[in-house]
Amino acid sequence: MSEPKGQEAARRRVESTVPRMRDICGAGNVITDPLELRTYECDGLTAHRSVPALVVLPASAAEVAAVVTECAAAGVPFVRGGMGVQSAYYSVDPGRGPCHECERGTMLAELDQPTKAGARWRLIMRLRQVNPGIGPVAGAIGAAMAMETIRYLTGFAEPVAAGVLHSFDLGDGGAETLTPWPRRPDCPVCQPAGSAR
Repeated sequence: MSEPKGQEAARRRVESTVPRMRDICGAGNVITDPLELRTYECDGLTAHRSVPALVVLPASAAEVAAVVTECAAAGVPFVRGGMGVQSAYYSVDPGRGPCHECERGTMLAELDQPTKAGARWRLIMRLRQVNPGIGPVAGAIGAAMAMETIRYLTGFAEPVAAGVLHSFDLGDGGAETLTPWPRRPDCPVCQPAGSAR
């Protein structure tokens, strides 16, 4: 049975990024073999299985940034999250909303401002990047990321984290804060992504 036309086009967009992903992360950190990809067909949601077209395993923050830029340029949605200074996740929907570079640009613009946002960024920059979380918290972040990914894959609902950082305050009972960031008209990543979809 063949894939629906939209899924086929999306798979081709993802597969077109393989050479660049290998340049960024090294061939050993880019998985394309169908048998190896089966390992990643589900992540805790065993009732929903889907073999990915590609798995990329970046080893540094710089590699993650480069991978996200390539995804945006190819029109491939991206969901990112984890636990460091804060437990958080977000997604990027290329051509429809702001990308990671827009968020970075917003942070840099606010960093030196005498505002609450500026103070927040300065504090985050000073904090040690440690993982303060425990298993259940990591599971909750992973579940939220999985649901966002399923929204992209199935289209059953619009993504809720596209251009919106969802952060969780572990010191305040896990209270969630939503922080949207604007799309920058001069963004070098968003501009080409608008035509990739």
